[in-house]
Amino acid sequence: MAKTMIREAMTEEARPSAEEGKPEEPVEKAVMKVPESLYLLAAGASIVASLGLFAKKKTEAALFVGLWAPTILGLGLLRKLMQPRKES
Repeated sequence: MAKTMIREAMTEEARPSAEEGKPEEPVEKAVMKVPESLYLLAAGASIVASLGLFAKKKTEAALFVGLWAPTILGLGLLRKLMQPRKES
C-alpha cells in the first residue's frame, strides 16, 4: 500500500529514468565486477589480519590494516545500492 502511494505521489520528473542505476564511472564498473560475498570475506580477513598484527605487537600496522574493513564494506554497500531493483 505504501509503495503504491509513493509511486502515485512521484511526478514524471522525479521518476527514475531507465538509464538510472547503470554504472557509468570506472570505479562503479569495477565495483560491480566483484561478487557480493567477496566484500564480506575481504573485510573479515582484514579484521583477522589486524588482530594478528596486534598480537605480534605491531600496533601501527594493525591499525592500518584494521581500517580497511569499513572501506571494503562501504564498497560492498555501494555495489548493493547500484544493483537494479526487482519490481514486485
